[in-house]
Amino acid sequence: MIKADFISNKGFKWFNEKNIFVKGFLFDSDQRYFENENVIKYFDDIKTEKDFIKKISSANGLFTVFIQISENKFLFANDIIRSCPIFYSIKDQNIFISDDYNTILKKINKVEINELSEAEFKSAGFVSGHNTLINEINVTQAGEYIIYNDEKIQIKSYFDYSISASSSLDYSELMPKSKKIFDQTFERLVKSLNNRMAVVPLSGGLDSRLIACKLKEHNYSNVLCYTFGNSTDNFEKEISEKVAKELGFKWTFIKYNSETIGEYLKDEKFLEYYKFYSKYSSSFMFQDYFALKFLKENKIISDDAIFIPGYSGDFLGGSQLYKNGGIKLKASINQIAQKIVENRYIHTKISAKNKKEINNKIKLQLSESIKNRNNLYAYSIFENWEIKENLSKFIAQAAHIYQFFGYEFRFPYWDKELVDFFKNVPYRYKYGKILYNKTLSDYFNNYNINFDSGKDLSPRKFKYFKFKQKVKKIIPKRLLRNLSKPSDYLNYSLVLKEIKAELRLKRDFDENEIQTQNAYLAHWYLKQIKSNL
Repeated sequence: MIKADFISNKGFKWFNEKNIFVKGFLFDSDQRYFENENVIKYFDDIKTEKDFIKKISSANGLFTVFIQISENKFLFANDIIRSCPIFYSIKDQNIFISDDYNTILKKINKVEINELSEAEFKSAGFVSGHNTLINEINVTQAGEYIIYNDEKIQIKSYFDYSISASSSLDYSELMPKSKKIFDQTFERLVKSLNNRMAVVPLSGGLDSRLIACKLKEHNYSNVLCYTFGNSTDNFEKEISEKVAKELGFKWTFIKYNSETIGEYLKDEKFLEYYKFYSKYSSSFMFQDYFALKFLKENKIISDDAIFIPGYSGDFLGGSQLYKNGGIKLKASINQIAQKIVENRYIHTKISAKNKKEINNKIKLQLSESIKNRNNLYAYSIFENWEIKENLSKFIAQAAHIYQFFGYEFRFPYWDKELVDFFKNVPYRYKYGKILYNKTLSDYFNNYNINFDSGKDLSPRKFKYFKFKQKVKKIIPKRLLRNLSKPSDYLNYSLVLKEIKAELRLKRDFDENEIQTQNAYLAHWYLKQIKSNL
């Protein structure tokens, strides 16, 4: 029997009619817009699996849909970036499915943390595949749909980023096409905003700047840009303020200090937040938490505001090609898996045993993703894994902070038409973000905001960066800390201060295993759930 509970209505709300449950918004292939309860109308004529695949493949937006066909059969799908993960567990001829992890947790008598999942969580910041930290509970993946019929579950992919051939267009043809698709993407974005306040987390980079630029181009005036961190020695503050001023948008800076951050581990709202965010599958992030809290409590943003972060624009451009260890058109599954482990499992040192097990797990994932498909470009196999795992579970997951405070969000860089275009851009125009950066630069020139190109990702400078990383590995940590102290413009050291202090007080973790600041969050979260299980 199917027991479905969809109860989380923060931000995007659930709507249901008869056997259909939906949340989110989407455009169909004819550019008709559906949101809230109207999304039901988009899916209300589903009769077969073929009908379902056609509908979800054509949908362009952030959505989740569940259709119960009979007492023992359902169809279910997430969008291509899994904006709303769903959890499920099969027990005693029943399947429990919910967007609330604790609802399923209560149905399970014996709860055990999986050793390998725990190692992944510490090292990558998430658990890969359909696994969670708990053996008996699984979670949906980006771009997949599920069929459950008579106690049998089938999981299939309807969206994939790997390719066996790229576009045949040359640079002079790709440039105008990229601009046309960007224009169409932001036309859809503006339509979906429906005159509500657009809130742009404006950094010093290119992706959020383009969002602000395109809102200006569409004469959208109900815009608030915000930045947070240290008030001095903060390049993001300087650049974002210039951008907002040049575009004529209101801009707010939230200074991160002891007053803004406070003793958050004693704050019930924060304790509710980290549970809402992580759900036993992704390590929580909270750099934006104090900024959102400030904006809401001081009524700087309207209750129906929509947040528009610049998540993953650089990925579309090709930034991940620097991070895959030089994988281009050809490489074995073993080589790709090895590079994923080297580049993504970096936050906490793990044992040789766990590292080997994770490597084998990823090889199985990659093998499954290319089954019955020949001559796929190796770099695109890496990219596809990035979307299904790192981008959906670590990057896009960060938008759950907006939902926690009751706000919707939009991901313009996950507009399906834009994604389909960039996945087919030839390697030679992606490496170095050549096409992407030139397209954005042309837009910026129109509004006199091309005064800073953001982080320089030229191939030559990236090679120098990689060289420095190798040198750092052979320098003792104590000496390295004295030689190199990067600017903490977000005041992240203050944000993490309480987390670190509590971990050190309990003295039951090895701090020598820690390799990045984010690792402290994963360790702290694991301590909390273990004490509660």
